Amino acid sequence: MIHQTEEPTRTEIPEPALGGYRLSPPPRRLEGGSLLFSATAADGGPASVQVSAEPVTSRRARARFRRLVRTRAGLSHPALLGLRESGEESARLFVATEPFPAGSLGRLLRDGALDPQHALRLLRPVAEALDAAHAEGLVHRTLSAESVLIDGEQAKLDLFGLFTVAGQANWGDVIRKDAHLHYESPEGVRGEELTHASNVYSLTGLLVHALTGEQPFVNHDPVMITYAHVSQPPPKPSERIPELPAALDAVVARGMAKEPRERPESAGTLIAAAETVLKTVAPAAMPATPQPAALPPAPSQPAPSPPAPSPPASETADGDNAVGDVAARIAARVAVPSIQAPSPPAPAAKEPAPPTKPSPPAEASRRPKVPLTARLVQFGPLLGVLALAAIFGALLGMPSSEQAATRVPTANEQPAKRLDEVRFRLRDDLAIASTPDEQADLAGRLVMAYGRAADHMSSSELVSAAHDASLAYASLQSAARSGDAAAYDRARDEVDTAESSVSDELAQVGPNGPRE
Repeated sequence: MIHQTEEPTRTEIPEPALGGYRLSPPPRRLEGGSLLFSATAADGGPASVQVSAEPVTSRRARARFRRLVRTRAGLSHPALLGLRESGEESARLFVATEPFPAGSLGRLLRDGALDPQHALRLLRPVAEALDAAHAEGLVHRTLSAESVLIDGEQAKLDLFGLFTVAGQANWGDVIRKDAHLHYESPEGVRGEELTHASNVYSLTGLLVHALTGEQPFVNHDPVMITYAHVSQPPPKPSERIPELPAALDAVVARGMAKEPRERPESAGTLIAAAETVLKTVAPAAMPATPQPAALPPAPSQPAPSPPAPSPPASETADGDNAVGDVAARIAARVAVPSIQAPSPPAPAAKEPAPPTKPSPPAEASRRPKVPLTARLVQFGPLLGVLALAAIFGALLGMPSSEQAATRVPTANEQPAKRLDEVRFRLRDDLAIASTPDEQADLAGRLVMAYGRAADHMSSSELVSAAHDASLAYASLQSAARSGDAAAYDRARDEVDTAESSVSDELAQVGPNGPRE
């Protein structure tokens, strides 16, 4: 296994056999200052073994680890990964479990947001498992989307970050922290003791991620993410996904409250509140569709319903009782055929009777009494105000040449933005890659991303920096494939230098240009 941010000389890969388990290197993933191996038990059954990357010399750390492992082993819940045994060998702490599922919620969410009911089906057993652990005084120390293991449709929690208490403040913690940082509680950011309320906060962050497809606070800078957990208001899912109800925002606001005492009393309470909100929305929308079907029978009903759609207003004003309304409808029906049949002589005989037509001439006789100029004079002040407003609006709204120039994007802005959208995501994936094949694949994709960006940029400095980054990641890809740890570390140094140069050049793109 090629390490990413650690000093390889300080970490020794354990022997192929540990505690009666035959290990299958390389480790599949790194977690909490530990290595996770696929293993074979003495009875030939499949298993996973999580082992501290370095010998643990502190007796206090070993004692605390054993105590937490005993508590975790005493828990029995379908959503908890089963433990086989634990122990230590040559000062290395290890825990043997049932095989770790290959999938996780984090991998599932790479494809985007989940259906609300699907998300609740996965998170409901997780909440129940957390509450069972909280009842025994055990708190998950690194709860994240990678902690929720997915085996088909079954969700299971991992080992609760037990190895973080073993005094392994090194590269393993850094890699595991990257995933947990997006869901870290404010008290966890401040380094305070974690409680069950801390897990409620993190679970709310997982709920937001599952329903919207985005982490609670989206930022590529870990410092800004920690700042957001402590100081920024909780996210509003309905602003990201309009189909989600606004009432869900209140559930998230309470679950991610800055003060632990303001959060729900348990993880199950949080998920129950989310279920209530998401269930009440769907039924409320259903009756809205059958309503148009109720419009046709409305005219056949008698007059008591005030919003009669088909009869005109004159019919409703002819009488207050049902008899008057019926008479008006009969009169209307009789009048309709008389209009549609102009051929009979009877309507022609009725036309000369002009008792009802004197009203239009009366209205026409009133209009000439007020001259048009006198009527326009009344609107003179208003027209003047509108004219002045139009003139000032044209003068103030006219952009200057400098402002117009800033709106024109430069030739480098668009490819730089596309590069930022790709490189940050791939770098995050590379930071948690667990096998050399994954590292080589992600490094190769970064080679292509920087190569494409260089082809579309016009600035010679940006082109040179992108080419250097592409070459650095090509070296990293080659080292990952060869399994040469020393070459990989040298390539990592080249990548860091190249990334720094790229960031400096991108910062000079313009006021609206992408900045890291």
